[in-house]
Amino acid sequence: MSNTTETIKERIAIVDLVGSYIKLERAGSSFKARCPFHNEKTPSFFVSPERGGYYCFGCNAKGDIFTFVQEFEGLDFKGALKVLAERAGVPLTYNGVSSSDGRDRLFEVMEVACRFFESLLVKNAFAKDYLSSRGLTLQTIADFRLGVAPHDWRVLVDHLSRAGFSDKELLAAGLAKDGPKGIYDTFRARVMFPIADSSGRVIAFSGRTLESDAPIAKYLNSPETALFSKSKVLYGLDRAKKTIRLSDQAVLVEGQMDLLMAHQAGTQNAVASSGTALTRDHLELIGRLTRRLVLAFDADGAGVSAALRSATMALSMGFEVRVAGLPPGEDPASLIISRPDVWHAAIKDALPLIDFYLARVMSGKADLRVRGRLIAKDVLPYVAVLDSSIEQSHYIKKISDILGVREESAWEDLAKVPREIDLVSNNQTIGKDSSVSSLKTSARKSLIGKKLLGIMYWRGSLSPPDSVSKDIARRLTEIIGSKRFTEIDDFYQKKRADLILEAELSFSESQPLSKSVAELFREFEKEFLQDELRVKMDELSLAEREKNHDRAFSILKQCQTISSKINALASMNI
Repeated sequence: MSNTTETIKERIAIVDLVGSYIKLERAGSSFKARCPFHNEKTPSFFVSPERGGYYCFGCNAKGDIFTFVQEFEGLDFKGALKVLAERAGVPLTYNGVSSSDGRDRLFEVMEVACRFFESLLVKNAFAKDYLSSRGLTLQTIADFRLGVAPHDWRVLVDHLSRAGFSDKELLAAGLAKDGPKGIYDTFRARVMFPIADSSGRVIAFSGRTLESDAPIAKYLNSPETALFSKSKVLYGLDRAKKTIRLSDQAVLVEGQMDLLMAHQAGTQNAVASSGTALTRDHLELIGRLTRRLVLAFDADGAGVSAALRSATMALSMGFEVRVAGLPPGEDPASLIISRPDVWHAAIKDALPLIDFYLARVMSGKADLRVRGRLIAKDVLPYVAVLDSSIEQSHYIKKISDILGVREESAWEDLAKVPREIDLVSNNQTIGKDSSVSSLKTSARKSLIGKKLLGIMYWRGSLSPPDSVSKDIARRLTEIIGSKRFTEIDDFYQKKRADLILEAELSFSESQPLSKSVAELFREFEKEFLQDELRVKMDELSLAEREKNHDRAFSILKQCQTISSKINALASMNI
């Protein structure tokens, strides 16, 4: 294997590799860029052609072409090796040594299972007719390796057992479940959609039932395994990533059929959340490839709501977000079958989020006074967090023209947008009218903070209150200070009932509450540290411009300490 890796290194220059992922600028004999592994405004990521490596002074990321692909695409070493070998045109041969954690065996069993499902689809006329009725061609079915799981309790288990895999391995891969009479197949009587990692290796399955009248879930996904975490995997990303880079845009759809039909129609920069809620991890995967995102969700109420929730999160992470307006009653798959030209037009003419909101408000039958209230409630909060004052002015003029009011009045309403949990600075006032220039808030921290407050109020309202409420209050006080916590608590008392309802709906039937709270606090602390790192990087840039080398070195050490804390939080096993 060492000869193979050296051959790959000889054929792929690190500048060419990294430059195919991110934009590089020459800096003397090296190249620099904004680091793809942490948020920053000033480039601190350097690539050295002479050393064949890279280093980030902000987060300490470093390595060669293999570590870069591993980190950028979220792969293990063998996954990165597969990607780079294909790029270099080097055939791979393995020495037969498996990884110590058994991941190699899990990859093997998932591949064997995928081939088995594929072979069964060839013989299953009913499943093939179903896929054909949904508009899929034989080429798409083959490209995405669709298969079928028969209506049988142990056909896959028996096949894999004969292939030499143990019960323990089948359970660990999520392909089998344990029952009183032994293990049995997880998937039965379902069309199978393989889910792959960034290098194209099968890591999970999503199965769509073929029994329309059966009282079972329509879709069934693999459980969380050592290979698969649904919050960190996007369906189709392995096939879409190249086109996303080239087009500098990603199209996000909801389900597998939407994704398959989109690719079949030529929208090959589409990825899918596979019916699960979009997460920050999903967006970070996309963000390494592009900062431009088009949301193409179902045109019904639930689809629009999901799109707007996703858009809010994406905006808070610095994405340029557009929303494709699909015709009423249509989803991407059905629209592509009936009117592919309308689909392509919807993607091409997707509206920026604020324009989409405005269009929704203006499409209703309400009078101007009601529309004004809706705009103040649903649109102005997004105008308030725009980074550009020019963009703000553009939308204020547009809103004043729509409503027939003076621009000054719209600016006054913008200044009255209620503050959310703004933890960027401890000397800002919550709940007071603020100037337009001070309205920009940390939307990400606001979102996490509101969730924590909601859980705190919810668990505190129980009879008797449980310890979760007190624990959250204590930890928030430790992080932001008692005075700040009291101000926030006082401000949100009037929204207490809404926050409790949201917490009950979001966390009653999810994973253990303690785990959800721990994850929220981890993200909360990461946001604080990332803000601190951004400030330090600005200070570092100033010190470098002033040629104050001692101060620059001191700040750099501080940046490294903060980065280590962020990395420790990111790797924390919750």
